Amino acid sequence: AGAAGAGAAGAGAAGAGAQEVQGRHRSVVHGDCKSDNLALSGKGERAECAGYDFQYCGGGYSSTDLVQLFVSSGSRMSDAQEHTYLQLYFSALSDALALAGKPNTLTLEQLSRQYEICLLDYVRFLAGWGFWGDVAYAKRRASALLDQLDGGTVQSEAEYFTAVYSHYPLASE
Repeated sequence: AGAAGAGAAGAGAAGAGAQEVQGRHRSVVHGDCKSDNLALSGKGERAECAGYDFQYCGGGYSSTDLVQLFVSSGSRMSDAQEHTYLQLYFSALSDALALAGKPNTLTLEQLSRQYEICLLDYVRFLAGWGFWGDVAYAKRRASALLDQLDGGTVQSEAEYFTAVYSHYPLASE
């Protein structure tokens, strides 16, 4: 679908994936996770972060907040940085779950897939609301993901629905 089609084609593709989030890896998400809604203090091991403005809070994949934070608050994100940040998040999540005495049943591959579908959904949202943040990264990644789904040709909503659920079988995770 290419960069130009990332908004239009993304509406069908991400809309299909943005249906009710099911599965065991759901979380409570902030819903508007950006640097403007975070308070930071301290440095290094003593750094602390607090979120506020929870008016869009709801259920979904934690990757929703990661996408919003990376796109809305970052600049010139590379694929390597994205991978590094996802690995850091996954490691911190695993550590936090271990401290709570709970197993981490989410794999890094599942987290990455969730991130991809959440990115498509966020770019769909931005296409209607207006782009801001790291627009180049968001459009480039969405375009590449859509090309995996549609081979570079805009599809019907039904075809995207089928492609999304075939490529992202997240409901069973």
